[in-house]
Amino acid sequence: MIWFLSFFLLIIIIFMLLNIKLSVVKFKISNINSISHIQIDLILKLGLYIGKKIKVFEIYFNKENLLKNKYILKFKKKNDIKKDIGIMKDEKMKNAIKKIKINLENIKLKLNLGTEDAKLTAILLGIISTMFGVLVPFIYYSKNIKLLDNLEYHLIPNFSNKNILKLEFTGELSIKLLHIIYILYASLKINKKIKNQNCDKYRICT
Repeated sequence: MIWFLSFFLLIIIIFMLLNIKLSVVKFKISNINSISHIQIDLILKLGLYIGKKIKVFEIYFNKENLLKNKYILKFKKKNDIKKDIGIMKDEKMKNAIKKIKINLENIKLKLNLGTEDAKLTAILLGIISTMFGVLVPFIYYSKNIKLLDNLEYHLIPNFSNKNILKLEFTGELSIKLLHIIYILYASLKINKKIKNQNCDKYRICT
């Protein structure tokens, strides 16, 4: 009996330590090679870990995998969008989201931007730089987001009087599996409540 309880307790501890990590291994948008054609390269890694380092499994995705996935590309109907908005507005969901803790690490962004007008290029880079100036402190001081290391971003103007875009991004986002399960559980309960309300309102239940 003691061995069983010890084993059960160990399973619970391991489960509490499980983290889901989404890594952007490579994300690149560029028209450097062809001004009229934008090339997109994307490699994502989704993994389950015990703590930060002990790997349970990892799955890699690229642009071709995602384009073939009909569930990712499926457009929601108007009624489904309204239902999602209703779920997000529910107090239980708001409280569940507040409990989420997101860890960010190895965030690196590099933007090379140019237009046919040097003044416009300078204005655009100034606006983007201001946006980052607001976003970075928000991330640093957010209660729900923890930056595990420095966030790096480089904004490079290109004054060659050509429409140039080159964006490179890498980073990792991790969240405890328990938080995701809690969100899903809250979503199911709210969805059931909305369905019951519709049943009472329209006297139609499916």
